[in-house]
Amino acid sequence: MLDFLYGAAQGVAGNFITRLIDALWPNLPDQQLPEYSEQIHREQVAPAEARRLFQTFHIKSGLEAVLNATIDPVVHIVLEDQPTTFYHLAVLVVESRVTGEWYVSSKGELSFEGSGGGILVAEKVASMCANRRIPMAGWVCSRGHSDSLAQGEVLWPQVRPELIPLVAYAGNETFVKYIVSRFKEVAA
Repeated sequence: MLDFLYGAAQGVAGNFITRLIDALWPNLPDQQLPEYSEQIHREQVAPAEARRLFQTFHIKSGLEAVLNATIDPVVHIVLEDQPTTFYHLAVLVVESRVTGEWYVSSKGELSFEGSGGGILVAEKVASMCANRRIPMAGWVCSRGHSDSLAQGEVLWPQVRPELIPLVAYAGNETFVKYIVSRFKEVAA
């Protein structure tokens, strides 16, 4: 019963305050709102964030399952042309040469720079591919394409025409000397 009385008192107080504000506040003319149309709505709404089109996998926990599920796979390692961090981060793509299906890893789990976890993951991937006789190919693309691919916002067939073979890449001298030689060493 007390809850009902308390709720009623809140309603009366809210009504009183609303009428008081209406009495004290100058009346502004109502603005004419344009009639809603799909065209006006599309023009006024800011472009939506890029949407995720597919899920990516983690190399450490998902690569073996992806390789097992892919018929006659080839492993593509796609390096960004400009470093996101101190290193040029990589995206791994597993593609079937029979069906054309493809799977993309998260970005930055492997690298060909440094001496830590990224290079160890690259060595493990290379070893796994060698043991299964799966070819590996190294590529370079823009950081924007690499980011979009790793975030599932652009499809692999859309990025593929933009790729430059890693060994033929004419980037800065350090990239060519260090990363290409590490890739050759790891992938051998």
